[in-house]
Amino acid sequence: MLDLSAKSGVIENFLTHDEMLELRKHFLTTTPTHSSLNDTVYGIDKKNIRHYYWFQKTLFAKLQNIFRQDLKLAWAMYCLFTKSFDIHNDNNVNLPEDNAESYVVCLIPFAVNNDPKQCNKASTLIFTKEENPNYAEDHKNYLSNNPIDLVKKFKVKKIHNWNSGDLIWWTSEMDHAGSHFTDKLQKKECWSIHTYCLLYTSDAADE
Repeated sequence: MLDLSAKSGVIENFLTHDEMLELRKHFLTTTPTHSSLNDTVYGIDKKNIRHYYWFQKTLFAKLQNIFRQDLKLAWAMYCLFTKSFDIHNDNNVNLPEDNAESYVVCLIPFAVNNDPKQCNKASTLIFTKEENPNYAEDHKNYLSNNPIDLVKKFKVKKIHNWNSGDLIWWTSEMDHAGSHFTDKLQKKECWSIHTYCLLYTSDAADE
């Protein structure tokens, strides 16, 4: 099991380019929906059984071997982003089972501006909830889409630079945000995978 004490990290070269092309091909057969920012996403969860079981047997099995065998999939998305979300977390959001708790979020960069080699123009930032003494610089360099008063309240813990095929992970309670879009960064393509685990009661443990 991967040590999660750092709260976030990177597994380099998690997928090859050919593996991502195959993964992307499959996700594009799902019905597209839109994020709250009106960007296009292609999602997989328990509601589309065929895709869900395919994902469980392929990529998700690889994640279980890294994190824990009882890891469960809340949802996975192939995302075509042109706008960044404000600082937030997805802890215990839309879990498909009762008695469950969010575990880790995984992000796999694919391309920036339709080019995997431009992924280094993007990053994912992880925060702690405390006063940010560098808020003005962080707002200018990474987070200009966020209200500056929000950036003041979150200190950057880690900046994970994108590289196509890497896996960026963070524990679900951590606040995070993607770097802002600029004239040189107008589109991000990635997979976002949200996971959870069941909470075991004392009665279940005794059985």
